[in-house]
Amino acid sequence: MSFGTVYQALIRKRLYRKGLRSDWITIGKQKLHALTGDFGGPFGRIVLIHGLGANSTSLSPLIKRLLPHFQTFTVLDLIGHGLNDDVREDLPFDEIYAAVEKQLLHYADEESIALFGTSLGGGFALRFASKYPELVSQLVLVSPAGAPLTATHVDSIRRLFTFSPREGARPLIKALFHEPPWYGSVISRELKVAMERPIVRAILDKLEDVPTLTEAELSALRMPILLVWGQSERVLPRRALNWFLTHLPDQAQVLQPFGYGHSPHLEESADLARRILHFFSRSHRGTVQ
Repeated sequence: MSFGTVYQALIRKRLYRKGLRSDWITIGKQKLHALTGDFGGPFGRIVLIHGLGANSTSLSPLIKRLLPHFQTFTVLDLIGHGLNDDVREDLPFDEIYAAVEKQLLHYADEESIALFGTSLGGGFALRFASKYPELVSQLVLVSPAGAPLTATHVDSIRRLFTFSPREGARPLIKALFHEPPWYGSVISRELKVAMERPIVRAILDKLEDVPTLTEAELSALRMPILLVWGQSERVLPRRALNWFLTHLPDQAQVLQPFGYGHSPHLEESADLARRILHFFSRSHRGTVQ
């Protein structure tokens, strides 16, 4: 058992003590895990979706700050991530998204939910919101995937998540954070384990097949939207942000904070939570423009 597995188990226990519980649903032959709980807050129901190679516990610094403010709180483990059994390496990307969609439909349960998604999770959230706009009340995106990319950019992202014997995870850690953390050596080992999971390699091998939104799909979104894209974003190219800035609908709010890299939920969780709660407060008052 790796250090990361033990650490994630400890984080889950802490989240259990705060009122979350493990919940399992079965989709086909696959059992999928999420953390969920009822908290009676004013902001309704929210579902959080993590990024590639991460898991539900990786969002814990943000979760702890948001929990009391929502009526129902759910954090997905994506298929092949976290506590979910890994899947075959040749799994088509449309099946990967289909599993996420079914998870979200289960927790929406015919009632609208707010969605938070970071990185790949942001791309999944955007796709779901485009397909089921009546089920998404608000949309919070942190450095989301989903913008069209050139072949050069796709290759650059794939290399970033593929470790060389000489440099290991150092380039990825540098890209994920505004300032690499002091515990980078520990993260390096766990990132290597995470990025070697078959589902992660399958997604990286199929990056060209990841469905992107069209300009029309993005501009047609009508729910309140918050897009957070840090000035130190180094995983996704500036081209992606420019595409969002050009085609997001008028009601979308875009923040580009200094000191934010690709993972502000780890590096600036208190500030990110404050910005998210301000967005929900304004959207509930009907003042988000």
